[in-house]
Amino acid sequence: MKKILITVFAILILGSPFLAAESIQTGKILKWETETYSQNDHVTRNRVVYYVQGETVTYKITPRNDKGRVKMEVGEGVHFRIKSANGKHGVLGHMFLSRDEGKETEFDVIGESK
Repeated sequence: MKKILITVFAILILGSPFLAAESIQTGKILKWETETYSQNDHVTRNRVVYYVQGETVTYKITPRNDKGRVKMEVGEGVHFRIKSANGKHGVLGHMFLSRDEGKETEFDVIGESK
């Protein structure tokens, strides 16, 4: 019995940072804009960038792919969770954002400020 309690306690303590990293947050769209970015030395493209105000951080996000173009309005309320990334290609993490209809859309987090 004691081993079971220790195991459960260890799982809760060690697993809590991972659970907190993906907890659901509430926020709103502050603004959106079109931004030019460079894929390499010879190619530049435009992308839509949204600024999402969370509970303590404002995130700068862009859609993960062009297939599911998402249009969001300034002031719109959203629910999201954040998953960290390894920092490759300027991506700080991934935001999984859901709106009133409940469908989750993935975005790249390309900036954040407090």
